[in-house]
Amino acid sequence: MLSLGGYGSWRPAHWTGEGEPFAFFQLKGVLEELFRRLGVDDWDLRPEDGIPFLQPGAAAAITRGGKDIGCLGQLNDLVAREWKFKRPVVLATCDFGALTSGAGRPLAFRPLPRFPFVDRDISFLVDNTVAFSTIKTTIAEVHIPELDQLKLVDLYRGKDIPPDRKSMTIRLVFQHPERTLTDAEADALRDQVLAALKRKHHVQQR
Repeated sequence: MLSLGGYGSWRPAHWTGEGEPFAFFQLKGVLEELFRRLGVDDWDLRPEDGIPFLQPGAAAAITRGGKDIGCLGQLNDLVAREWKFKRPVVLATCDFGALTSGAGRPLAFRPLPRFPFVDRDISFLVDNTVAFSTIKTTIAEVHIPELDQLKLVDLYRGKDIPPDRKSMTIRLVFQHPERTLTDAEADALRDQVLAALKRKHHVQQR
């Protein structure tokens, strides 16, 4: 059985705009992308108000080959209140065997990480001509296996910043597959990234 759930923010608040809540259509998009990658294109959704734990008017059955193989929708308001959720909860369940039977491509899986991530932020000044995509390429060239994610969390031009430069803050998310990284190890990995940025783009740490 495949089960998915969403709660809270789909897209957190960012310097470019307000956040976006995790709702029915966001989880539907996740399913569409998952099914596409599995090579499953003969599936559909059918509005269905008879699923006890889902909210009427915000629920659907997942069908394939004319058979119901799962469901998608918002958790029933009565259940949500019982569990004291403060925001809507969206859920999806699916018979994985029925979904992947005859799928269009071989399936390969990687186990979920067992150990927590550690993040580090770096704020620096860099020339206006250097795009975030260039920063990403430079960091990729450092070849840090523990670097799981790289995010731009702030970009600023204006007061107290030289006119030919901009302030950028990036977040590095590190994760080791076999153990929890220590603070010292995470700091050392961050320092590798910072050294590469200084060497190639002459950034000035803030």
